[in-house]
Amino acid sequence: MRSAIVSKTIGFNGYLFVFFFLFAGRFLALAWLAFLDQGSLGLAFNFHILVTVAFVVPGLYAIYSVKRYFGMARAAGGDHFSARFRDLPLVNKGIFRFTNNGMYLYAFLLFWAIASGFNSAAAIAVAAFSHAYIWVHFYATEKPDMDYLYGSSDQ
Repeated sequence: MRSAIVSKTIGFNGYLFVFFFLFAGRFLALAWLAFLDQGSLGLAFNFHILVTVAFVVPGLYAIYSVKRYFGMARAAGGDHFSARFRDLPLVNKGIFRFTNNGMYLYAFLLFWAIASGFNSAAAIAVAAFSHAYIWVHFYATEKPDMDYLYGSSDQ
């Protein structure tokens, strides 16, 4: 049985505020680290710009697709709070045409873009950890919960 402690104390809007505050904070903290460590990766200017663009384009397309086709509240876990999100169909437009998991696979490329944009070795390490850790979250938390909410899935 679920306790709904978050819903009962701060509500879904409060949860969304905290979620996106922390989400933005991850990018800002990484950008600050990358700025302080800029140049340490030692990539040639043209190469690190090319790599940065290669990460930014799919990353921004993923964020656009989430906002446009999926919705930010749903992306932040709305289906864990309300059946109205669970009753929505699977999204197969935008980045989701290519993968069921565009948020974890592509949106987190923006971490890599920040690291390569500043040419920062420390930020590359954080980006690698963050991208790997979001998959730990997916398999350890998100997927079991989605299987509970929607039935077993093959994502």
